[in-house]
Amino acid sequence: VTSTPDGKAPGYIVKDGKIIPVDNAGTVLHHGVVGPTGCMGKKGCADCHSNKSKFFFGTTTTTDKNGNPVTLVNYKSMRLTHRSIEIGVIRESLIKRYGAWLFLLVLAASIGHYVIFGPHKLKLSPKDPEIQRFTLFERFIHWMAMLCFAFLSVTGILFILHIESPTSALRGLHGEFGVAFVLVLVGLVSTWWRHAVFSPCDREWICKMGGYLWIKDCCPADKFNAGQKAFFWAVAVMGGLVISGTGLGLIFGHGKAPAWVYTLHDLAAIALIAGIIGHIYLGIFANPGTLQSIITGRVKAKWAEHHHSIWARKHKK
Repeated sequence: VTSTPDGKAPGYIVKDGKIIPVDNAGTVLHHGVVGPTGCMGKKGCADCHSNKSKFFFGTTTTTDKNGNPVTLVNYKSMRLTHRSIEIGVIRESLIKRYGAWLFLLVLAASIGHYVIFGPHKLKLSPKDPEIQRFTLFERFIHWMAMLCFAFLSVTGILFILHIESPTSALRGLHGEFGVAFVLVLVGLVSTWWRHAVFSPCDREWICKMGGYLWIKDCCPADKFNAGQKAFFWAVAVMGGLVISGTGLGLIFGHGKAPAWVYTLHDLAAIALIAGIIGHIYLGIFANPGTLQSIITGRVKAKWAEHHHSIWARKHKK
């Protein structure tokens, strides 16, 4: 049995062959509970989930059925593997600690792009004719996906930063919104995948980087340009598949999912949030007039000819 620095109570005890962490008062601790000064975990999850953690890598002496002393390596007595501990260390010490910096990096890159290159300026008049870009169902499925993802992102970040306890009521809501997000994502992918198939016209867009950098020429594009198609397959399909699969595994695993599922879920969530930040910047600030398409479903014909010339010509027919 190991004592806490102040010596008031054990950092963990052995009960019924299991190692249980306790605080200074001897109260059993579990994930989501912040203990008082002196107990293990007071510095956060990485206090236990580290390669030097006595909680996992320390030893505890107990007795067997015959009363003989037995020394146990903590993580083995918990029926855990060394690899699962290492995965947990990566999650708690790296992904959760530094993942938020990726959000700031994408935000800084967006601001830098706006300052250096500026938005795609296009003179539009309220009197310019409009054409239909998205149907009511397309807009509905997009907004539902956006709202579900926004709630999941906020609650997920609260859990990662330990602002909100994973044992709170938000945990249940996070799971319910997660299931809803999976269903909405299926609808979104089935609605737009045909428009996201790459075609020969995308080569020029890729070579010119869509006109977002030094080359400001118009780039031919169908309903979705090459950048939007890449975003669709990378974020909506691949990212959505990973975060949905791991999320459902956590929901229906009832706390018994392997460590790699938690780690992969957090990693996918951080990557998706960063991608969505970039998506919002490109859709609202870098391309004025785009937001209208997902609100009213209509865009200026001049805007369509500039950004999606191939699709605009098809629409005229």
